[in-house]
Amino acid sequence: MLAMIRGLLALTVSLISNMTILMMFWEFAWICTPLPRWQGIYRILAVLHVSPTHENVIFHLALFTFLIPCLLYRTAPAQRIMLWLFGARKAKGDELTAIEDALFLVCERTGTTTDDFNLYVQDEEYANAAAFGDNHIIVTRPLLKTVDTEELAGILAHEVGHLYNGDTRILSLLACMGFFGETALNILCFITQVCCWLSWVPIINIAAAILSWIIVIATALVQFIVYVPANLIMLFFSRQDEYDADRFACEIGLARELYDGLDIMCQDEKRTSFCQNLWSTHPVTKNRLERIRKYISKEN
Repeated sequence: MLAMIRGLLALTVSLISNMTILMMFWEFAWICTPLPRWQGIYRILAVLHVSPTHENVIFHLALFTFLIPCLLYRTAPAQRIMLWLFGARKAKGDELTAIEDALFLVCERTGTTTDDFNLYVQDEEYANAAAFGDNHIIVTRPLLKTVDTEELAGILAHEVGHLYNGDTRILSLLACMGFFGETALNILCFITQVCCWLSWVPIINIAAAILSWIIVIATALVQFIVYVPANLIMLFFSRQDEYDADRFACEIGLARELYDGLDIMCQDEKRTSFCQNLWSTHPVTKNRLERIRKYISKEN
């Protein structure tokens, strides 16, 4: 129940922050585009029996660009595209065998089979694993070289916990919700950079400088009033989801394996500051190990 509430709050926060950014983006597009170009949108709104006012045009354009990826996030093509963007590739050969051997230990305890999951490998510098979408699990190559089968099983149990708890479905929806919001923000930042370049050109330099300052001030206000607080809230929820996934692995009987796997993974983990922890998607690994250790002691 608590996880569901966290998920709904995260989705609400993401909706507000991304709609704000998209409305600001379309407002700038409105200012910079001749009015006749918008007549088609006015006609569409009229057909939909929506009053074709300036405010309605901006709101519905923002809503439309926001909803497109949200409607597609559960489709297999959309999830494959996101995995491709993450740099994940289908596991094959010895790597697939190693993952399946470890995952089999998890499946025995959850009443599933290895065929229920799509397994991927990712080239990363650090040992890590992740779950995504409906049934996708990603393992980095360094992790396969670092841990044995039992330790990998504990880590995979944590990832399966994310799938069982629905965290990954919410994560994929949040990623899709933020796709156009982040794109719009990047476009505005690019326009600001272009205005800086044009500020050296005579005659148009004053207009470019004014437009640049307007965009900088508007984006800064959106980021600090909406975007930054929204991200902090979602990161807090993400850290709680990590603890819940650890608990899942412990409850299916792989607490010791998870502990050993995490202990190996955090060997090179550097000490982080309070601010770094605040902006992290994961809790400090030592804190997670302490909770798992307490669970193991309780079981014994």
